[in-house]
Amino acid sequence: MYTTASSHRLHRRRDSAVSIQDHRPNARSTLPHTPTRNPPSEARVDDPRPPTTDDTTENGHQASILVVEDEPRSQRIIARLLRQRGYRVDVAGTANEALQLIEDNAYDITLVDYHLPDLMGHELVEQVRIIEPLMEFVGMSGYGNTAVAQNLMNAGACDFFDKHYLQDNRFHAVIEKAIRKRAWQSDDARRRRRVDQAGRGGTFAELYGNSAPMLNIKDDIRMVGPRLTMPVLILGPSGAGKERVAHAVHRASGVAGQFVACNVAEIPESLFEGELFGHTKGAFTSAERDSVGLFEQANGGTLFLDEIGLLPMNLQGKLLRVLNERKFRKVGGNRHQKFTGRVLCATNEDLNALVQENRFREDLLYRINSFVIKVPDLNARLEDIPHLAYYFIEQLNDEWKLEPAISTVEPEVWRTLQNHNWRANNVRELRNVMSQAAMRAADEASLRSGDPGRPVSIRVDHLPTHLLNEADRPVNSTSLETPNGTLQPGNAFSFPSTLFDMSRKDAKAEVVDTFERIYVQALLERHDYNVTHAARAADMQRPNFKRLMNRVGVKVPRGDG
Repeated sequence: MYTTASSHRLHRRRDSAVSIQDHRPNARSTLPHTPTRNPPSEARVDDPRPPTTDDTTENGHQASILVVEDEPRSQRIIARLLRQRGYRVDVAGTANEALQLIEDNAYDITLVDYHLPDLMGHELVEQVRIIEPLMEFVGMSGYGNTAVAQNLMNAGACDFFDKHYLQDNRFHAVIEKAIRKRAWQSDDARRRRRVDQAGRGGTFAELYGNSAPMLNIKDDIRMVGPRLTMPVLILGPSGAGKERVAHAVHRASGVAGQFVACNVAEIPESLFEGELFGHTKGAFTSAERDSVGLFEQANGGTLFLDEIGLLPMNLQGKLLRVLNERKFRKVGGNRHQKFTGRVLCATNEDLNALVQENRFREDLLYRINSFVIKVPDLNARLEDIPHLAYYFIEQLNDEWKLEPAISTVEPEVWRTLQNHNWRANNVRELRNVMSQAAMRAADEASLRSGDPGRPVSIRVDHLPTHLLNEADRPVNSTSLETPNGTLQPGNAFSFPSTLFDMSRKDAKAEVVDTFERIYVQALLERHDYNVTHAARAADMQRPNFKRLMNRVGVKVPRGDG
């Protein structure tokens, strides 16, 4: 019998490690009768190419490789090829030696021969994967047998090569592919650690990412946090994380009171004053007892007013008075109460445009924007997507009690996510995307049998269909059919087949009208039907944009901006 690698890992003392004993006599003789080739000639291995930066891991250090090969000449050839490329190389002649080296060292990838004196290569891969799940394996053999390659790949090797063709470029391509995959695995692990650390608390808990915009936001929070009397206005598109920023400002302030959030859009105008300030018993017909309003709840803490641009005009003056005098009065009450908290406001509206339209008080705007924090849309911080995605994965692992948990994301997923336009729903949409992908990955893992310890990874085919369609769609693609057909430039516009039967003037008018209608509709959809933001994107004044909407027949759905 022989020990498993997991027990070998647990018994770290050398005197407690049990040598691996081959339980099969003459293991080589049990393989199919395949002609045995002589080891490759050492004369073929000269590779004058100097090491390149591609041979490093994502940390910038030279990759470390373990070669598990029992034939001395093959050991020398492979080690020399790898060292010529600048890799750090160790060599083991048996599975037992390999396990000891893996115990004492950290390797990026391991090259494993299929035939070893004390264990088959695929069995070694299976054992090491238990204790080093992030390690990448490359199988190798002197037998040109597809069954050998399949056994190694099924055990967890990411690729395979024939040792008799080491002089081919494929050998180095296989090694570089494994190193890139290992780099992604390591990067993923670091992101997961950052997610864990951020989730444990602190000022910036749940503010994931280290992009330049996020670092600027954290600097702003650090500066304004202790200035308790200074109102803060948080600007940003829908779904970008404005409330998370407000929570961080609250934590940075160090106050003992609670964080009280209110979405202005969700409160009926007739009830708003009572919600904000509270009311006394008998203040109106249904007021059977005193009510504590939001300002009173937030005393000594923070009151967060989201969608402040929707605050009714008759209440804007009352909010301004509270901010100026630092006191409020309940509805039906006759005495003022002191307000000792801080007010944070947020909006995705252009408040200056609302002031011009007499929908927002200019004096209130100047009062609440003493300090402005701008939260960009997700397109402006694409490098933060992996951090956010892993945060959502951790949440889903806990919420769904996934076992085994989702642990990795393949590189192609990041490329697909970073090519998507997130402007409409931003971080909120990213969470929905990761939820769907995680559900598919978890369902696939639950149906998998025979390998319960295999890590669960999100692949690109787990992503929602619309993202995959975007990835397949050619950039700036165009199609032009005959004059009798339909003209579709960029797959965005559809013109009548009679276009070429018109005069130039009429055809141009038709094209311009079609373009303007689709352009206006697309801008509104991209900005969640926020007319102010769509007008700004078009570099137009809001009234002019509204007139254009009316002319081309585009309307905002009922209940939107």
